Amino acid sequence: MNRVFAIVCAALVAACAVAIPFLAPAQTTPSWRGDVCHEPAAARIACEAYPLRIQAHQSNCKWVHTQDSAGAHAFEVCRDPDHIWRPSGRS
Repeated sequence: MNRVFAIVCAALVAACAVAIPFLAPAQTTPSWRGDVCHEPAAARIACEAYPLRIQAHQSNCKWVHTQDSAGAHAFEVCRDPDHIWRPSGRS
């Protein structure tokens, strides 16, 4: 009985390890080139002043506001050494 239970458990773990990466939705981290506030590709992005509760993370960061089908989002983007703007994780 213990051997059957161990085999069933191992099969379930293996099935989950294979299935979960395929079932999870792919999420990409947005990134922008050029000046995030003035490039045509960034037309859906508006730069704003930082909220009073948040100070700029670094001098190469900006506070942005976007609108998409999920609603409005405000967050910080920072320009990496490769000159690509990426979200810093602060919102």
